[in-house]
Amino acid sequence: MNPASRSITVVLAEDQGILRSSLTVMLGIEPDPDLAAESWSADAGPLTDREREILRRAGEGESTADLAQSLRLTEGTIRNYLSEAISKLGAHNRTEAARLAHSKGWL
Repeated sequence: MNPASRSITVVLAEDQGILRSSLTVMLGIEPDPDLAAESWSADAGPLTDREREILRRAGEGESTADLAQSLRLTEGTIRNYLSEAISKLGAHNRTEAARLAHSKGWL
């Protein structure tokens, strides 16, 4: 096999952002989000249960402060969960991420 024609496919449920950063640094590649999205089943999706819950509630208009209080987490932790979900979905913000996840049946 020609080394230049090889490709790497990585599919993750958790810690995708960390691996994406590692692959980019170590191998000089950026994982293809479209290819990864195709490999996730419609019922499971790329989000963890906690990311799914927080994204759903944020998409319904619940504030970061309210989420933090009701889930007994810090606001920073809530922002981290939202940021990870946004990154996994290739969205630009929480509203877009919630809309995309909902349309895929993940919320």
